[in-house]
Amino acid sequence: MHRTQIYLPQEAYESLVELSQRQGITLAESIRRAVQIYLRQTHADALSQALETSFGAWGGRSEATEDLVKNMRQEWSERELRGRYNHSD
Repeated sequence: MHRTQIYLPQEAYESLVELSQRQGITLAESIRRAVQIYLRQTHADALSQALETSFGAWGGRSEATEDLVKNMRQEWSERELRGRYNHSD
């Protein structure tokens, strides 16, 4: 664990002290929990943004999903066969 020093606005400090006392935890623990919540939320927001940005990315394709998967599997099979017989032993 790393030690750090931060400055808080008076109102935020007083609210955190009050919350800590009600929950029976230290001020430091309250801050650690708040940071963890913030980091999880930030990660979730980034993930949501990535999903939102990528939504509809395949929308312009005319190929049906089933055909696309079939063609990809065929290509993989062909590559595997080429790989088996193109090795010089």
